[in-house]
Amino acid sequence: LGAGTTRPALSNCYLMEIHDDMGHIAKSVSDVLLLSKGSGGIGASITKLRATGSPLKSNFGGVSSGPTPFAKIIDTAIRAVMRGGKKKGALCFYMENWHYDFPEFLDWKHNAGDDYMRMRTANTAVFLSDEFMSRVQKDQDWYMFDPAETGDLNELYGKEFSTRYAHYVEKAERGEMVMFKKVPAKEQYRQIITSLQSTSHPWLVWKDTINNRALNNNTGTIHMSNLCTEIAIRQLDNLIDINILPIPEAAKSDRENRAIGLGVMGFADTIEQLGMSYDSEHAWDFADRIFEFVSYMAIDESANLAQERGSYSHFAGSEWSKGKVPIDTLNKVGESRGISVTVDSQSKHRGLNWQILREKVKKGMRNATLMAVAPNANIGLVVGTTPGIDARFAQVFSRNKISGKYMDINHNLVKDLKNMGIWEKVREAIIENQGDISNIPGIPQHIKDVYKTSFTTSPLAYVEVAARAQKWVDQALSRNMYLETRDIDETMDIYTTAWKKGLKSTYYLHMKPRHTAEQSTTKVNKAEKIGKRGFAAVASATKEETVSEIKQPIESPLIIQRVEVAKVATPVYQREEMRDEIREASTIQPSMPLVSPVPEVKKDTSLSREEIMSKLSSNPNFQVKSQPKVCPIDPAERAQCDSCQ
Repeated sequence: LGAGTTRPALSNCYLMEIHDDMGHIAKSVSDVLLLSKGSGGIGASITKLRATGSPLKSNFGGVSSGPTPFAKIIDTAIRAVMRGGKKKGALCFYMENWHYDFPEFLDWKHNAGDDYMRMRTANTAVFLSDEFMSRVQKDQDWYMFDPAETGDLNELYGKEFSTRYAHYVEKAERGEMVMFKKVPAKEQYRQIITSLQSTSHPWLVWKDTINNRALNNNTGTIHMSNLCTEIAIRQLDNLIDINILPIPEAAKSDRENRAIGLGVMGFADTIEQLGMSYDSEHAWDFADRIFEFVSYMAIDESANLAQERGSYSHFAGSEWSKGKVPIDTLNKVGESRGISVTVDSQSKHRGLNWQILREKVKKGMRNATLMAVAPNANIGLVVGTTPGIDARFAQVFSRNKISGKYMDINHNLVKDLKNMGIWEKVREAIIENQGDISNIPGIPQHIKDVYKTSFTTSPLAYVEVAARAQKWVDQALSRNMYLETRDIDETMDIYTTAWKKGLKSTYYLHMKPRHTAEQSTTKVNKAEKIGKRGFAAVASATKEETVSEIKQPIESPLIIQRVEVAKVATPVYQREEMRDEIREASTIQPSMPLVSPVPEVKKDTSLSREEIMSKLSSNPNFQVKSQPKVCPIDPAERAQCDSCQ
């Protein structure tokens, strides 16, 4: 965002942990303002903030208002400060789900409720432990505590966390904890997924998987991911030296860790050109091979840079210094959980010698972190490819951006259909079907299999592609999910599968809309094609029937010329005689019949609905179908409407 400017902001993702101290909270708000001004996206952990109602340590007494009011200050701050003067700030709050105020945290992104208790700009993500997922599987209870009483839980993960958490549970059962809540673990998991379905928040991130697989775990516990859950190695390392950062803490971290995150984009674009379906085993193996190759080359180049320029400050004591690479940490996750991660950890490349690379890594690494897969929604649009590892949303759709609206069309599909000579025949049908070709006749099945949309692709395929990539990536990746189902239990199973396969994080959950707007770009009136008739057609039919009844030959009326007679004074007795003659003449029949003119047929607007339907039912050429129910406008009525729900 800042490349080529006088103050280049070349590193745009920052992490911060907010401590339970008023001075540090104020400092964090200031840092957020400065980082946002410098175009940064921010991840902020608020787990350490004491719970609502927790006694304060000050001499004045009183109780804490909880993390929500302070989060609201930060939410307002990022809305006030434009990132690089181009777009509003971006931040994600992270909270572990054992926090006493976690139920309130789940409501932060809901539209309804007190606006002072809602975050209108910031995103939210939940940090889930293996202990919680295990309790969900076993139908056990889950306890929530005040961080002021359980401050060490935030710094623990894996078996150490489980042991300490069980200790606090026992204290709570003995009545030795001032504040705690107890709910069924599965019920809280259901609440998380329900909130995710309705607001696309909170994003799910697994704390133990991240920390167990961290190769620089000698620098402390990881409490959050960055905003995008999201950087070729030499170029990125060079950027660290010329980057200008808004706050000294960020500059210090950059110098000491030299953290980067190399990602990918265009995965779906590539497999389409190779003729692979996103939910096929061939595509999953391809993802496995691609990410293994990128991971190997990134690690190798960072080790080369370390020999040239030196290792990062905290290399000694890290997992890197022990010769570990990302794939080696997968077994550690299984050991910590007590169950194996359900993803193949074998190498797919015979030409890559990982053992030689492990020995090379022991001598030094230039960068603490190397790979991360960002969503790349905007960058993918700029370079004309698909974002990150996501499937293609649709074959034809529009994107709304700050600079305007763009038509996104799958040129791979157009090329294949043109080569088969059927593009012009199916073009309008593709637009009418919202970019979905699965039900369009005339398109071969193998083309339909390759060119699926995000909602016609199996959700388990999203999990599998991410799992194949995650095992080679040292950091996390952004995994958007697209679901047709609204069944809570089914959605819970999908996210549980993601945890079992070793994913560190997920991103937005996109639900398929219940209703879609009819496309009228190419043909406005589709009534005849879809077999629907409105009242305009009924009225037209009634008029045609009436006209057909009177289409008979008629005789022309007799034309009688009017003779103007001059007014002459006439005696009274002569007037009487003239009246008598006129009366006699009026009784004489004319030699030609006189036919009255036929009045103009007008549309009878006085017909009732029953009369119209009766006329229509007597005509075999027309068929009346029931019209769809119109949804109410009133919000209270919409809440009770089945279609709206």
